[in-house]
Amino acid sequence: TEVSVAGTEYYVYDMSLAQEGWDDLWLRGTVSKDQGRSQISYIARLSFALAPAVIILAAVGGYLLAGRFLRPIKKITQTAHDIRTSRDLARRISIGKGSDELHALADEFDMMFDRLQEDFEAERQLTSDISHELRTPLSVIHAQCELSLETEQSKEEYEDAIQTIYRQSKRMSNIVNDMLSATRLERNLSQTQMTELNMSELTQSLCRDLAALKQNGIEMQYHIQPGIQVQGNAELLSRLMSNLIMNAYKYGRQNGHIQVQLISEGNTAELSVSDDGVGISSDDMDKIWRRFYRADKSRTTESTGLGLFIVKKIAEVHRGTLEVRSQPGQGSTFIFKIPK
Repeated sequence: TEVSVAGTEYYVYDMSLAQEGWDDLWLRGTVSKDQGRSQISYIARLSFALAPAVIILAAVGGYLLAGRFLRPIKKITQTAHDIRTSRDLARRISIGKGSDELHALADEFDMMFDRLQEDFEAERQLTSDISHELRTPLSVIHAQCELSLETEQSKEEYEDAIQTIYRQSKRMSNIVNDMLSATRLERNLSQTQMTELNMSELTQSLCRDLAALKQNGIEMQYHIQPGIQVQGNAELLSRLMSNLIMNAYKYGRQNGHIQVQLISEGNTAELSVSDDGVGISSDDMDKIWRRFYRADKSRTTESTGLGLFIVKKIAEVHRGTLEVRSQPGQGSTFIFKIPK
């Protein structure tokens, strides 16, 4: 209620405390109308006085916060621009540690640049390797053709020249075909179709065919444990086994032996290919899986240096492992393990 006392208006509020257990007790509160108006007026004046300062502080704080948040974006943009103009994929954003979205974005960009740099370096190395590998046979072919055209030769000499050109062109063809296979394999690893297949039957069939080669008088023997089932790609696994066996033929001892074995070991199928040939030195052991690497440099006309590189890629796509046991002059054993 409102009451007037000595010309001053008051607000009066009465409240019974009966619900609190005090039946005869009341609580009364009073406040002057003028006092309420003066408080409201004071608050209004204070608000108007502080408003500019608050707005300025908010603007400055917002500018500083925006600058702080936009700084990583500017760094990302600047780094991308620098990479585009300088073509230097070694540049990185590197905005430091942080757990917010912008730090996560910058880290993703850095990882993307890492992958791009690796891919470009791989492409550059591949181009260099191919150029190096093709230079020798091209030089030999060019020299033979030049000699045959400039100098009159006997029939036997012409036949020798043609044989040399044929061998070198065949080697070039093998390099190109193996390189296409390796590139195709690398690009399509994620799309490889896997099915359940009988690896015992696949190995048996392949060994039966390759044993008939008897290259360099080498005899091939094989022991295949029946009924071994794996998840894999029959074409790729055939290529892996064929490369290992042909490698044993190339580097095996004249009139020597090749042993092929497929057995079940726990949860894995284990394929081993052994020869009694030149063997591999300890220095070359870790390098033989590289593209175009040949441990025996004297056999450049017989090998493209891609066979074991392709074997490694096929093993990886099948979640398998490769192991080599070898002693120089005593032969080598290649072991491929694949989950059953």
